[in-house]
Amino acid sequence: MNYVSLYGTHIRPEFAAVSPDKITVFMINQYISELIESGGKHGSGLSANTVQAVTIIMKSVFKYGEVTLNISNPAKNISLPKTEFKEVETFSKTEMECIRNCAITGSVSDLGILLCLYTGMRIGEVCALKWSDIDMNAQLISVSKTLYRINNPTGNDPKTIILIDAPKSKKSLRKIPVPTFMIKRLAEIKENCEPENYFLTCSNRYIEPRAYRERYKNFLKTADIPYKNFHVLRHTFATECIRCGIDVKTVSKLLGHSNVKITLDRYVHSSMDDKRRQLQKLYAF
Repeated sequence: MNYVSLYGTHIRPEFAAVSPDKITVFMINQYISELIESGGKHGSGLSANTVQAVTIIMKSVFKYGEVTLNISNPAKNISLPKTEFKEVETFSKTEMECIRNCAITGSVSDLGILLCLYTGMRIGEVCALKWSDIDMNAQLISVSKTLYRINNPTGNDPKTIILIDAPKSKKSLRKIPVPTFMIKRLAEIKENCEPENYFLTCSNRYIEPRAYRERYKNFLKTADIPYKNFHVLRHTFATECIRCGIDVKTVSKLLGHSNVKITLDRYVHSSMDDKRRQLQKLYAF
């Protein structure tokens, strides 16, 4: 849906009336520059991430045209705009301990927050999770669905609908070990739940991400932890895995990344303490 929105907002107005064989490398590069310099509602330029996404869509469309319709591909050698690296925000060790202590004896909704912190599951994945997806004997969680709200593709009322579908990529279909310290508590709750009940509600009614984010926000407030967005739970899990020495390929599989490069680019960065320790090897000579 994000790609559909980007296409409708940025690509269609510029190129829909132009025959594909008339679009040139120069036209695409010029448009990318315009988006960076003066794109957006206020003409102040779009973020590098947004322009990169627009460029990826165009490259994908032209590649499809080249392969299936034998149309020349002017976007083949177009470079993606560089994005600035931003330090990944995480919860501190103290905050992690506080979340753990508050959630382990709390409601199943609280346990969902703890589960995301120690498995790296996305919010849509935990909202779609059912008790049948948790194998207590094998101590494994099967991630096979995600739940999210999208614009109604029919254009009719309601304007938005809930969709429960496969995760964002094939690699997102995965099995994750149940955190050992949660097994006893999860087993207690599962005894009173039907297999097809949603994990977060213990009923046949789901909770959608928007509502669950509010519960998460209230949980942090009650625990007296400064607010960080829900995705920081996933960032924290990945970062702590790397710090504990878990190999990148394993972390990538646990996160459901489509390739290891995403994990490397996002999470494998030496801290200043790590850099100092490594430099001590040089100083020792």
